[in-house]
Amino acid sequence: MNRDFKGIWIPREIWLNRNLSPGAKFLWGVINDHQTVPTNRELMSFLGIGIKKLKKLIQELKDINLLGESNG
Repeated sequence: MNRDFKGIWIPREIWLNRNLSPGAKFLWGVINDHQTVPTNRELMSFLGIGIKKLKKLIQELKDINLLGESNG
């Protein structure tokens, strides 16, 4: 992800959502900070996590309809 990263913003509704782990909240912020949807490979590299953890976080977001099906 080649970009001028200055930080992310997470809305109150997501930050205070007790159904989401801190990792899922952060992932939501990273995904929604982009002009285009980053690939799983880009997200794993940026967050320093493996595919198993990434899929778990993505599923958390999908479970409460914060993320659609088009992430690859």
